[in-house]
Amino acid sequence: MPSLHPPTASPLLLADRATVQDLRLSGKVEGVRVADDGVRCAPLMGYVESTGWSEALDEYALGTPARAPLRDIKQQFGNLWRLMERETVQRRRLNNKHSRLSPMYEAVERLFLERGRVVGVKGVLKILKGRWAGERSSGKGIREMVEV
Repeated sequence: MPSLHPPTASPLLLADRATVQDLRLSGKVEGVRVADDGVRCAPLMGYVESTGWSEALDEYALGTPARAPLRDIKQQFGNLWRLMERETVQRRRLNNKHSRLSPMYEAVERLFLERGRVVGVKGVLKILKGRWAGERSSGKGIREMVEV
């Protein structure tokens, strides 16, 4: 027996699709795959090889010319951009590099709450990078960011 009502998309899915479309139009997700499971939709930002904690901070807070900052993607889509990745190896790498528990991102967010209105995102990055300017070890620098 045919259903009386045609299936409709969830409001969350429609909102996610609209946000992804806005990001595409602004050129912030060029070459980025989009996961759409019929319930939610999110850009799969992928794993970008970076050489150290300084570049990872830039990727998180400022983005790249063709990609939105991961901080903005996280605010709009939560953890979907990491969790909807189908490839196991890629998902594991993303979860390791961009863990929601990373002290590096926590330091950015905490300092942004304290000083962000005055100095902005670039100012926050300048402060954090200034504190660990001579630090080459990403592990040591990230561990020390907990103490910010």
